[in-house]
Amino acid sequence: MYTSHGASHIINTLKTAGYDAYIVGGAVRDQIIGRAIHDVDVITNASIDEIEASFSRVIKVGIQHGTILVPVTGTLPVEVSTYKGDTLEDDLRQRDFTVNAMAMSLTGDMIDPFNGQQDIKNKVLRTTADPSDVFSSDPLRLLRALRFAVHLQFKISEHTQRMMNDLYPLIHQSAVERVAMEMGKLSQVSLTNQDWDFLLNQKVFQELPYLFKHREIQYQLKSPAHRAKLTGDLAWWSVALYQKEIEIVKDGLRYYKLSNALSKDVRLIHELVSIFLESSWTSKDLYILGTERLHVALILINYLSECTVHSTFWLMHYNNLPIKHRKDLDVSGKELIQEFPEWKGSEIGERIRAVETAVLEAVIPNDKAEIYQWLRKET
Repeated sequence: MYTSHGASHIINTLKTAGYDAYIVGGAVRDQIIGRAIHDVDVITNASIDEIEASFSRVIKVGIQHGTILVPVTGTLPVEVSTYKGDTLEDDLRQRDFTVNAMAMSLTGDMIDPFNGQQDIKNKVLRTTADPSDVFSSDPLRLLRALRFAVHLQFKISEHTQRMMNDLYPLIHQSAVERVAMEMGKLSQVSLTNQDWDFLLNQKVFQELPYLFKHREIQYQLKSPAHRAKLTGDLAWWSVALYQKEIEIVKDGLRYYKLSNALSKDVRLIHELVSIFLESSWTSKDLYILGTERLHVALILINYLSECTVHSTFWLMHYNNLPIKHRKDLDVSGKELIQEFPEWKGSEIGERIRAVETAVLEAVIPNDKAEIYQWLRKET
């Protein structure tokens, strides 16, 4: 199984060089659970310099944390780390949860000093050491606990949960970029209403600034009546940061340091959702949204509306638009310059936008001759 992930080559190379090496962490956990394994991490008693000397090529990413990437033909690079501590058990002890603190040899021998296999069997998430020490050493683990609980459908142990309820303010010590990245990981799996009920009642989740503060959205996420799945960065952040006050939304986007492109899309969705809730959408509104943003806007509207909005109607309306992108127009800006050489550059842009609107509103067909005739008449 691990050969396809490159782990076999990495471990055999290190062992030939005289070092111990094991598969560790999430890959071992997912192997036991029977989940798909997307990547494999390898741990070794070799130093970073010794790891680097063992392979013809490495990628020096994470080297300051004792980790290096080793390219393997036909698969993604494998992350190889040197022990944190003197022994393998020292390293495993420093990991977050027992289910992530197991190692396995290529022959299947299991190193499980904290009974992670038993916790997997019992579907329990428990820290490797005293939760106060585990969460204080890296407060982001408070959010990782929530993510693993909902993704694996495990119950957080009573002692671990009790300490999380006490230590939740520590999350403010985590870099905002790391918090945003953790939210991104949480957004990649469809969550049930029960999952949302669990998350929204967690003190550390409630402590996160700007996220899921709209009461109606909170109610709908937890309601069995709403079954829209909130997956992907755009849907997640659009719903998570929604507020009527646009300045609060902008503050949230800046706080989590989201990319300019994602921030722009979230603001546009919020603007068009407000338009819908006040009146409705025109063909031009649907055109501006485009496919992905339209899907997200409909999800958000269904969380905010008292009655269900039928997405099929709006998606059909969008699919029937005469154009969906500016490139679909039967004329280009370059052709307008040739046809109307007296127009300045700024005027060309204005005319193109006017043509888009006229075509979308069925004032004129998307035909070059008709467009030229309409422009001459209008100007």
